[in-house]
Amino acid sequence: MRRRLALPGGAAFLLALAALAALAALSLPAPGLAAEPRWQWQNPLPQGNSLGAVDVVDSLRAVAVGDAGAILLTADGGSTWTSVAGGVGETLFSVRMSATGAGFAVGAGGVVLTSIDGGVTWLRQTTYTSLSLMGVDSPMQGVAVAVGEHGLILRSSDGGLTWTRVPSHTPHNLYAVTFDDRGRGWAVGDLGTVLFTRDWGATWELGGKGVFGALHDVLMVGKRTVVVAASRGSIWRSTNAGGTWKRTTTGTFDTIYSVAQVDATTLIATGEAGATLLSGDKGRSWLLSRPVTGVSLFGVDFADAGAGLAVGANGCVVRTIDAGAQWTRVGSGPTGRVRGLAALGPWKAWAVGDAGLVMTTDDGVAWRQVAAPAATRLDAVSFAGDGRGCAVGRQGLIIRTPDGGATWDQVVSPSAVDLLDVDLRPDGSGWAVGGGGAALSTPDGGATWGSRDVGLDGDLDLRAVRSLEGDRAVAVGGDPWGQGRGVVASTSNGGTTWQVAEVDVWGELRDVAFTSPFEGCAVGGDFGPDGDWLTGVVLRTWDGGASWARVAVCPEALQAITFVDALHGWAAGVRGTLLRTIDGGVSWQPVLPVTATGAYALASGGPDRLWLAGGGGAILFTAEGAWVDPPPPPASPPPPRPHSLTLADLAD
Repeated sequence: MRRRLALPGGAAFLLALAALAALAALSLPAPGLAAEPRWQWQNPLPQGNSLGAVDVVDSLRAVAVGDAGAILLTADGGSTWTSVAGGVGETLFSVRMSATGAGFAVGAGGVVLTSIDGGVTWLRQTTYTSLSLMGVDSPMQGVAVAVGEHGLILRSSDGGLTWTRVPSHTPHNLYAVTFDDRGRGWAVGDLGTVLFTRDWGATWELGGKGVFGALHDVLMVGKRTVVVAASRGSIWRSTNAGGTWKRTTTGTFDTIYSVAQVDATTLIATGEAGATLLSGDKGRSWLLSRPVTGVSLFGVDFADAGAGLAVGANGCVVRTIDAGAQWTRVGSGPTGRVRGLAALGPWKAWAVGDAGLVMTTDDGVAWRQVAAPAATRLDAVSFAGDGRGCAVGRQGLIIRTPDGGATWDQVVSPSAVDLLDVDLRPDGSGWAVGGGGAALSTPDGGATWGSRDVGLDGDLDLRAVRSLEGDRAVAVGGDPWGQGRGVVASTSNGGTTWQVAEVDVWGELRDVAFTSPFEGCAVGGDFGPDGDWLTGVVLRTWDGGASWARVAVCPEALQAITFVDALHGWAAGVRGTLLRTIDGGVSWQPVLPVTATGAYALASGGPDRLWLAGGGGAILFTAEGAWVDPPPPPASPPPPRPHSLTLADLAD
């Protein structure tokens, strides 16, 4: 529960209705407006980006923010959520909403977003900094204060339109800021940093004598009590407005990330590995519970009536209606890493991943998990034209279905190395490749397999393979540690002989896709000759893989590529990096990421239809895979900074 500016009478209720109406209108594109392709989260639900903060406006309305610019709204107390576009791909670390509908969200790279309609729409503001902002509060109408890296404090007195830097007297990162209704405020951060202000954030002074550790959140309880959530399970507490501090034990060494007030005496804090602390005496003592296990909860907030929400890793949302006595997790879906995708048409697709994860959708929307014959990691899946399919994975694992996925069984593999990709032709013949340059072929939809010698150095892996017309196949790979070059192996006689060529990449190529028998693209990671940094690279071939030219680079390694037609293609990779082409791979443009968990697989279900999958069980879908940009506006928002902070970075 946070102090808020209230609307008179029933205006808050009318604002909620107006916000919902506006949100419904957002589902239709406005004529003539340029926009990013729209993606729909299909697993996990409501979405899978880690959420770093939630602000509960009242017992019904709340806004949550997180990785990849995620912004979620609820109007029913957290039972259901709707994603809205903020126009940024950076992580959003903090959000503050008022009952008037005004809101502020801040994040990596100096991002500041403002809203005047309860979070339905957002506008990016100029801050003239690339330092990450990690906390924000609005002490009174029109005034906002944001804090962040290296002691950065920004203040706005015009509703967030302009921001001025305020001296903080500290070089340490600041993670949170809060105010009371008399202009007194606190900011906290690394190495026990505590700052205090008496004038609505215009000036600050150092405090917190004797406090140590990383301080992640701060809460004012009444006029004189201040409570701080900290590392190693610590809660720091002052009962004399910061004059002296006492460290309270909580029964856990897990980092505590957030603390909120339920009523005059009840506080709740959340943290690492689902740690949830309940205090009934303003923070003197705490009772530990874990409503979710193994999932860090980064943010918590409460409404006046005891309705509360906590958010965390992989999009986790838990809610309570009884002041934290019981919690219910919202949403569904497995969160193991999805490593392979195969689309059988516009509505049917398969996904495989960690711990034997096998999932499918029959309607292009809802995914269900299917029992697998082994609980071993699966890296790739492919289907023939008649419903026969195979998935491959760790230690030579091969599982097969003869009936479109109705049943799966494990088949004998001639290899014990990790198999990283599989590709079946419509007639059921195909290839699997893997560690140490392993290459296996099947003539019968994966029922039987034979080993083929590609002739690679044993330190090199083959990461991906494509079966082309006739007896042709092309596999790509290289040295995952960057000590050698990427390689392309090709055969035109069913694997009897192979031609192996090095390419201009210090590292490895991780995926390959063809738009015709002779034109295609490969993507991967390039350490460069000095091996000092891993970047993404796109290569293109015009002669069936005999020669390759570099056509694009990006700040993060690329791991997957696919084409929805001869002209429109997509590449994806680390931290959710997305590139697209509208000219058959000749040129590539960056697209705002939709997930920060890493994209490991792409699959096209036909014209326009595209699935993306990755870490945390992420599966996303767009029906605009062949969407073409209108001419860009003169001043478009910059793409996310390479290697900008995410919630995972702060949790490490």
